[in-house]
Amino acid sequence: APVAYYSLDTDGWIKRVNKAGLKFLGYSREELQRTKFLEIYADESKAKAEKLFGRFRQGIGWENEEMVYQRKNGEKVHGLLSVSPILDENGRVLESRSIVVDVTERKKAEEALRESDERYRALFDRSLNCVFVHDFAGNFLDANETALKLLGYDREDIPLLNFASLLSPDQLPKAFATLQEFKETGTQKQAEEFRLRRKDGSFVDVEVIAAAIYHEGKPHAIQGMGRDITKHKQAEEA
Repeated sequence: APVAYYSLDTDGWIKRVNKAGLKFLGYSREELQRTKFLEIYADESKAKAEKLFGRFRQGIGWENEEMVYQRKNGEKVHGLLSVSPILDENGRVLESRSIVVDVTERKKAEEALRESDERYRALFDRSLNCVFVHDFAGNFLDANETALKLLGYDREDIPLLNFASLLSPDQLPKAFATLQEFKETGTQKQAEEFRLRRKDGSFVDVEVIAAAIYHEGKPHAIQGMGRDITKHKQAEEA
């Protein structure tokens, strides 16, 4: 079988193991058949393994329980454990049929993605420029603290924000034309200037440059970066 298989008796000794199980744990067959089940688990999974072993002794099976194993060389690997108790004709538990699907590479990929997301989130939140995300209908999906502070909104206000609430009617055609440009080309040719209405009714001038966010090869949202140019515009007018 391509997945790890082993069986335990009701005292917790490993009775049988297949080649995939030997490769997964890094032991020889002779070594594992002199080993109790708890020794193959990493410290963080030992308590759960003991609890599950108690269920097995009661004749209760389960599927796809995520466990952390420790190989002979000390390396930790992740597996999804499914167990079926084997019973005699009187319903007495004889041994377990245990199957482990190796998910170590998937866990590494998930961890790398989580770390990447955390780094992105840190850059997003700490940027001195306004950073925001909105869909192609002009509804805002996210915004960093700089953007919220500039516009006077709180984080819980984000789902209420859209182009109509932030832009004057005369600017809406330009905004939606820019969105259409994104849908067709995925890019913005040049930065655009918009006058945004703050929560208190005052206005700020912002220069915006944006890029499409792709999902499965198609643009599905816009991430923009805005720079407050209000004082610059006031100086120009003066």
